[in-house]
Amino acid sequence: MSSPALSRAWRARGESYAQLAQTLGMSGEEMAEALSALRLEDDEELVCSAASLSEKDRRYILSLPRRERNRLFYGLLADNRELETRAGILRERLRGWRSGSHPRTIAFNDVRIFFNTIDRAVDVMREAGINAVSERQDLEDFVEYKIRIPASEAFARR
Repeated sequence: MSSPALSRAWRARGESYAQLAQTLGMSGEEMAEALSALRLEDDEELVCSAASLSEKDRRYILSLPRRERNRLFYGLLADNRELETRAGILRERLRGWRSGSHPRTIAFNDVRIFFNTIDRAVDVMREAGINAVSERQDLEDFVEYKIRIPASEAFARR
């Protein structure tokens, strides 16, 4: 339930936040945490308001991991330019982020997943009739992979 939805429910029921929390099966502390997690920082809110962002845009921003959110707002909050200029920059960035063109952070904790992906790709090529060969060497400082695909097979199948 979003912060505005919680606020509407609270007003509609005429209850205190503590009563609403109890109705929702939450402690007062859990309700406070939920509300603070669903709220932009004051300076972020200022820029979002100036950019006339919709509630949907704000929810999207709140759904980002904190590191991504910081990257989205990076520099805007300390910028000396007019607020409207910063708001325009935020609108452009948000458009790029929503389209997927922002740099993504990839958590890659186990390189064995990558090795399995290479092995599976080579297996798929073989199943398709391509005479692909892979060699893996575990050396002292690194792991080396070599994949050989006959040029006649690699470029003949387009």
